[in-house]
Amino acid sequence: MSKVTETTTQRLWVSDNGDVTCDDHAGMYLRCAIEAKPNAKKHKTPLDNWSMYFTHLLGGENLVCETCVPWDSPNHPYNKIKADVQ
Repeated sequence: MSKVTETTTQRLWVSDNGDVTCDDHAGMYLRCAIEAKPNAKKHKTPLDNWSMYFTHLLGGENLVCETCVPWDSPNHPYNKIKADVQ
């Protein structure tokens, strides 16, 4: 599994429920869907629908894998924004 840095461009998957994951941390249903159709931008699994995003196309690093950078981490973009406001 790759270590993600703040300057890394990363492919992320966002579910209809708002869950965000990277390829390394995707669940088995999503991994199987990616293997079956590696060029697809959307995948439907028994648990959710997933859409592909690239961080460099989103105007920065404000969307991150929830496993790589947990919500309670000081490196999570939301917590960085909160720290700048205070």
